[in-house]
Amino acid sequence: MSTLYVDTITEKTSGNGVQIPGHVVQVKNALKTNKQTITSTSFIDITDLSVSITPSSTSSKIIVIANLHVGHDNVNYCLCNIVRDSTAIGQPSISNLYPATMNSYTGDNVSGGLAIMNSSMTLLDTPNTTNATTYKIQARNTSGTATINGRPANGNGATVSSITVMEIAQ
Repeated sequence: MSTLYVDTITEKTSGNGVQIPGHVVQVKNALKTNKQTITSTSFIDITDLSVSITPSSTSSKIIVIANLHVGHDNVNYCLCNIVRDSTAIGQPSISNLYPATMNSYTGDNVSGGLAIMNSSMTLLDTPNTTNATTYKIQARNTSGTATINGRPANGNGATVSSITVMEIAQ
């Protein structure tokens, strides 16, 4: 049995860094700590939940971890998409009135904006590029009001939401 001890590994010439398949190359994160009201029935960007990453190889995979807290009024849906640049990823393959990466719905028995729901998703994406790539979360409401990181009813209840992306060497 042999043991290899090193203090530094330096690439020889490629300029791409030393990459071991399956290992994390880089991590980027965005944290939203304030509230945002969503009344739009079209998808809009959630402020502060956007992160840019420049993959070091076209073969790299990107793990996207989205964690979102949404408060609702009445029985409305808040639909959320994870978006790469301008393309929604992680979409359902079946036809539905409310297709989205994530769907936050309080249920028929919660009214008056009293609930905060958690929506979370982990996706493995293959952007196939070495250009800067932006991952973000967008949301839309079916009607009424949704509040990111809080409740529409009043100021009680405050949370945070985040998006994290990790480049995985292949």
